[in-house]
Amino acid sequence: AGLTVPGGPTVCAAVAVNAFGDVRGLDGTLVAGCRTAPGSRELAGADRVMAVLPPDFASPWEGNTTLAVIMTDAALSKLTAHKVCQMAFGGFYRTLAPALSLYDGDLVVTLALGDRQAHVHQIGVLAERAVAEAILTAVREADGYGVLPAVRDL
Repeated sequence: AGLTVPGGPTVCAAVAVNAFGDVRGLDGTLVAGCRTAPGSRELAGADRVMAVLPPDFASPWEGNTTLAVIMTDAALSKLTAHKVCQMAFGGFYRTLAPALSLYDGDLVVTLALGDRQAHVHQIGVLAERAVAEAILTAVREADGYGVLPAVRDL
């Protein structure tokens, strides 16, 4: 996903999504996630599934993660790039439930070309929105190849 401020910076996000929990649209609707049974296409809602886990639960899930790369033509220092990463995690919180779970290895990195002046807050806000949009695009465009049902199959 990419966003450009007219006469200002461009901020893009590329993501790989294999989140443990649910993916929700920006309006809160359930888009993808935990199913009620292995062969079912009905979504269970990760919040309901997680609410009934016993205290000694050991996760059978491994390898879940959402990775995001923020790319911008703004001039950022190491410190401000770090702040953009922190703010971009807001896109995870807007679309993944739960975000940054114990079963995910989530990561955001920022790359900046460094030739356009912009306020770090502006870049961070655009990064959050771009990450949220990129997560939703990735999930909607995914193909389960007949092995796991993708959003297009549900």
